[in-house]
Amino acid sequence: EIERKEEEAKRIREAKEEIERKEIQKTYEKEQEEEAKRIREAKEEAERRHVLLLDTMIVHDVFTDNMDVITKLKNYEGGNNLLFLVLDRIILEFINMRKEKFGESVEHDKIIEKLSLLGEIKEIRLNWVSPVVYKAKEIESSGKYKNETTGVALSETDCILLQHAIDYLCTLVTDDGALINAASENEGDVFNPRKP
Repeated sequence: EIERKEEEAKRIREAKEEIERKEIQKTYEKEQEEEAKRIREAKEEAERRHVLLLDTMIVHDVFTDNMDVITKLKNYEGGNNLLFLVLDRIILEFINMRKEKFGESVEHDKIIEKLSLLGEIKEIRLNWVSPVVYKAKEIESSGKYKNETTGVALSETDCILLQHAIDYLCTLVTDDGALINAASENEGDVFNPRKP
């Protein structure tokens, strides 16, 4: 009788685990479909307009009114049909940088307001279980792309920027040499508005 009850409990437990596994699989497949749809839509948008993805230092330049950088960005490819993207991760990194280096607290809305000087701005919220983040983490752990002077590999944020620019066909806006080289190696489009 005890063995029969244990066997029955085991069957019930296995059935529940199978149901949970199938639910997880369905959720994963749905997320993959949504990500594929987002990538398709982004590629269609990239065909219609110039989509530029900003890194932290470029956000800093715009925030601090670097008119040379702002002018170059506004005039990119004739200044027509531009869309500027900023990852939520970049905004957070910028807020932390301002606090650490300048002891200044900066509000999220103030950053978006300043970036709007460029034109149409869109903030991208990262999906931390997306293929983009997964591939970015693989790049980071490989240590493949490094600063030629310091030998320091790209950070997780830089790898996410790189992968997002590649997957979504964005022009990566940066003056980070290692990031520029990595994008070029992956046939990505790069623009350095700090370059004379």
